Amino acid sequence: MYPEARQVLHLDEHFDPAGAAGFDTVTCAWWWQRERMPDALRQRARVLHPGVPQLRSAPGCGLTLPDGRWLGGDSRALIIATEGWPANGPDGLLPDLIAALLDRTQAPLLLVVPRDALPVWRALIVDQRVCCVEDPGAHNRHLLLRVSALLVCGRHQPDWLLEAMATGCPVLAQDGPAMRELVRHEINGRLAPPADAPGPLARMTAELLADVQTLARFAREAQADAGRDFDTHAAAARYARLLGALADDDALPARPLPDRLIPAGRGTWARFRTASNPKTSLDRRP
Repeated sequence: MYPEARQVLHLDEHFDPAGAAGFDTVTCAWWWQRERMPDALRQRARVLHPGVPQLRSAPGCGLTLPDGRWLGGDSRALIIATEGWPANGPDGLLPDLIAALLDRTQAPLLLVVPRDALPVWRALIVDQRVCCVEDPGAHNRHLLLRVSALLVCGRHQPDWLLEAMATGCPVLAQDGPAMRELVRHEINGRLAPPADAPGPLARMTAELLADVQTLARFAREAQADAGRDFDTHAAAARYARLLGALADDDALPARPLPDRLIPAGRGTWARFRTASNPKTSLDRRP
């Protein structure tokens, strides 16, 4: 995958990016981690996502919302997660987008909100078609996504988007670098140009919700892509190929660089050795 790589640094959110100087390849597990890196480092960093399980909806599966409504079968919702939108509070774009969507579609709307923001959003959104629910976390989001007709993503929500793809929920996302790594426009989803006004995105959402055949095609292609490229087994294979490239590099000229001990997380240290000693070890320390 990286045949030219000699020194690989895997960063997490606890590591000082300045420590990446001198490494040939920099990786991280999540797109939001890459977004927080300085520009120069972000341009050469690669996301090696740990993968998401592929989940299929069983016949008759559904979900009872906190307001008592049942979703499932032909009764599906439009879903929006508040985190990841620019200025995602009550003064940002999102409330205007919700109002514009309610003017254009009769579909119920699931607004997924962090626990500490629930009171604010429930006081702000009073339309009975909108149900504000607490974000259940990455391991349980599929319970919401599998009863949703469409996920509308901001440009900083690639993890939500990937989870929707794995669940078979169609996606409409604002265009952005991370989104283009996941969405094949008009094949497994649709990319919308970023806009400061909610009208264009609301119009695209309403048009896509009315196009049942396109939604079905997006869901089918997205789940196939997620299963092929972002399954947990595929993620393990990506790491294995990366580490294998380090070990199997006899054809490349070796450079006499010292071994480096790299902090890879709380309580974990990962040692990536150089071509002169290409073995890889993982040491755990208190």
